[in-house]
Order: sequence, then C-alpha cells, then structure tokens
Amino acid sequence: MSGFGLYTNRNSRGDFVRNAFNANGDPACNVYIAVAFFTDSGVIETLVAQGCTIRLVVRLGFPTSVDALSRVLKLPGVEIRYFTDRSFHPKLYVFGTKVALVGSANLTSAATISNQEVVVEIGSVDLRFPELASLFNEYWSDAKVLTTEALDNYRKICDKYAGLWSEENKQEKEKKWPHSLRQSERVS
Repeated sequence: MSGFGLYTNRNSRGDFVRNAFNANGDPACNVYIAVAFFTDSGVIETLVAQGCTIRLVVRLGFPTSVDALSRVLKLPGVEIRYFTDRSFHPKLYVFGTKVALVGSANLTSAATISNQEVVVEIGSVDLRFPELASLFNEYWSDAKVLTTEALDNYRKICDKYAGLWSEENKQEKEKKWPHSLRQSERVS
C-alpha cells in the first residue's frame, strides 16, 4: 500500500488503487463516487459489507455495465444517479469527511488493479477537500435517479449496440456509440 497517498497499480510497490478503497472504507462511512465508467460492482459490494453507505454517479454509456449497476442497485444503502452525455468524465471518490481520491481511475477492475493509473489522496485538512465534496454534491444534484425502469431502458440500448462491443473492436465501438444518446434512445 502507498504510504504517500499515491496509487498507480505498480506490482513493485503494491500501490493498487483498490487498496485506497479498502484503506478508507471505514465502517459507517458515507462514500461518494462520481465516475464515467462503472463495471466493477465488487468495490461497492465490499464497501457496503463494511457498513458504508454509497452515493454513486455514473455515465450511462459504453463501457458502463448494466449487470454491475443492477447488482449494486439492489444493495441496501446504495443510491445511484446518472448522466448520459459523454462530457461527464470525472474520477472522484470522497470518503466521508476523511479523504478524497482524485485521478485517472474509473470504477473498473482494470483501473483498480492492473491499468497504469494515477490516483492522489487528498486529506480533509487540504483546502481542496471541501471543494471536491461540493463538486460531488453538484453532480449529485444535476444527475437523474437510476430507477429499475431507467436501467431496463439502458439495457435495451446496450443490447442494441452489443455487436459493437467485442474486445477486438474497442476503439471502433467507442466511435460508433453515440456521443450522447439520441432523443429516441434516452434512458428516461
């Protein structure tokens, strides 16, 4: 684990982003997460098992996982909101009044374990901490509530574009996925 509040997923240092979540997810902690991509429900499930409550804001669009959203939407103490526009692209994790994590890592297995990422820990005494907490609150206020109906609509959209989502065509599918969902394909 990083002793400097820097997480980069280097095996040689063991400074994995996932370690930052484990270290800061104290029991009864409120965790606020704003990320563009969400595919790894395991981090949320672990935090909930530790007694944390979660507010999660994501972007509905490739590669955000319908199944991962469905799993965490059912968990007690988890609320989810969303944006559909590609301009929503933060990577912000706030652990109560203790610490914020900011960097390049989305909430995906690759980003928390194996991708080359840079995530910096910002403590509550840092003058930027309240600004980051306020920024999350702005995202939360502006985002739409993820209901089961909205998730079902997102599933239909994902199914429509599923043929584009093969691993060998990753860059191509990002080009073909609509920059923002067309009016006829809005989630809600």
